[in-house]
Amino acid sequence: MKPAPFDYLRAMTTQDALDALAQNGEDARVLAGGQSLMAVLNMRLAQPRMLVDISRTDELNAVRTDNEAGQLIVGAAATQGSVEWRASLRDEVPLLAMAFPHISHFQIRNRGTVCGSIAHADPSAELPLVLAALGGDVTLRSKKKKRVLKAEEFFQGS
Repeated sequence: MKPAPFDYLRAMTTQDALDALAQNGEDARVLAGGQSLMAVLNMRLAQPRMLVDISRTDELNAVRTDNEAGQLIVGAAATQGSVEWRASLRDEVPLLAMAFPHISHFQIRNRGTVCGSIAHADPSAELPLVLAALGGDVTLRSKKKKRVLKAEEFFQGS
């Protein structure tokens, strides 16, 4: 099956993406790596009117360390591969470095995003588990506000 028709916006800045999401509300979905979203669209389990592609936004592709907070900051469009292949990852977050070789296969890690896996929150996925085990945070942002949730607050379910 193929997805239902949708409009497409390639956001070049975070603000472009936030504006489009605010304008389209529940009728929009974010596309970064697309490894989970495209399957959902193809099965027509979701039929958004607008896809907002954030894969080219510099800010959302960034992966950096916050030495003061002792955190690895991963942007929403950063691929799993861009994190996995960081020369310093084994020193920064050893558990994450050990988990990556067990996540899917090379092609998926090359295109799939860390934050997409976390947002999808598949209970059998490794990245949400690693985030929870490390006591990590998820930063949620809209045009109006920004909030930070602990992993256990972000992941809901019974």
